[in-house]
Amino acid sequence: MRCMGRTAYAALVLLAFGEATGYELKQRADRTLRFFFNAPAMSQLYTELDRLASAGLVDSTDTTRGARESRRFALTDSGRDELRRWLADDPLAATVFKSHLALRLVVGHLVGPQRLAVDVATERDRVRHALDELDVVLGSLDPNHEQLGWAWLVANWGDRYFRDMIARLDELADLLDDPEARRPFVVDHPLDGSLVTLVPVSDLDDEGVQRLREIHRQPEIIRVWGEPSPAWPDDPGVHGYAVVDRDGAVAGFVQWAEEEDPQYRHAGIDIFVDAGRHGTGLGTDTVRTLLAHLVGDRGHHRVVIDPAADNAAAIACYRKAGFREVGVMHAYEQGADGSFHDGLLMEYVAEGSLGRTGRGRPRR
Repeated sequence: MRCMGRTAYAALVLLAFGEATGYELKQRADRTLRFFFNAPAMSQLYTELDRLASAGLVDSTDTTRGARESRRFALTDSGRDELRRWLADDPLAATVFKSHLALRLVVGHLVGPQRLAVDVATERDRVRHALDELDVVLGSLDPNHEQLGWAWLVANWGDRYFRDMIARLDELADLLDDPEARRPFVVDHPLDGSLVTLVPVSDLDDEGVQRLREIHRQPEIIRVWGEPSPAWPDDPGVHGYAVVDRDGAVAGFVQWAEEEDPQYRHAGIDIFVDAGRHGTGLGTDTVRTLLAHLVGDRGHHRVVIDPAADNAAAIACYRKAGFREVGVMHAYEQGADGSFHDGLLMEYVAEGSLGRTGRGRPRR
């Protein structure tokens, strides 16, 4: 097995389509190779051709055309054998995805979506231009040609790749413009507290979902939450968790949603616990556990909750978790009986958030 670099094999691949001068090989690379592989610079190409000639894999012939002298290169039998051996025996090297746009996006929080939207548009224009050029190449190739049919396969693959890339860049532009659209992509994970584990509803088995629906139908909970819909707890608009105690029993439900507008960014939560488990500390631990996630992991500095103003037990639970009353919201919510009742707006503001940017982590 020869020890040669990628550029050497790229040169052999180019020569497989016929002899050429170094300049002609560079043109050949710019018409084909650059769409899917780094096209070598002229100086790099000549260096590799000289090495291949010294190894007996390429034949070099001096030619004169008018007053201009040039060297023509062609594969030798050994060079063609080496190309076949490389194709047959060498393992496929890993493709490394390299994107200047991705490198900038990963620290996009430093400049914001408006600036990076310009970069996304620039990248889209470049891909569109490359697609237009590739379509010309694709149209010139015969898919049934014995030799060039293989090149047609690559060009057709590239055509579909570029078209899909444009679609993905359009999707990326939409996600930059509308942070709300990113919500379905947030992956929820189990969250461990002192007394409970919050398990994403998507991880529950059928028995767990059934138990959750049974708790939801308890009179004390229906009075506030109403009847569960047939699809509940599968709600794409929120992040829902089953409250699971240390014995593995489902004991309640908690959910959160977030406002992503940078000027008003915050999260809101709702919770219910099995009526038979009230007063056991499960509710307070659930709220503290979710707060730790929203503040420490999701980066929220403010979290709100809005219990019924007459739900003294819930209000006391939220106070223990660190919430404070903001004010009564009159005729805020319609109950199961059709009448409107008052709600109490409560908020948790992470330590150090007032007057400056910062994160705080609630104690558990």
